[in-house]
Amino acid sequence: MTLKPGDFVSRSLAEKPWGQKVARILAASLNAVDPRKLISERIHVSGTRLSIDNEQYSLDEYQRIIVLSIGKAALPMAEEAGKILGKYL
Repeated sequence: MTLKPGDFVSRSLAEKPWGQKVARILAASLNAVDPRKLISERIHVSGTRLSIDNEQYSLDEYQRIIVLSIGKAALPMAEEAGKILGKYL
């Protein structure tokens, strides 16, 4: 989900001359640390090749893959990894 500046404009913020700038900064900041986006940018599956950042793995060499995710962003990160890994998970 991509947040838009309008998602942050409250009535009081809209009344301020700097309100739109604050809304744009908030939206950009939160979009930059979106856990789903961060995972989708780093994990890729092509055929039977798994790429995690600069590391390459042959999925044929593993019987199963387990995703372990801990922390505040654990659920969206694990869900995104699950979408990417699909049948290999």
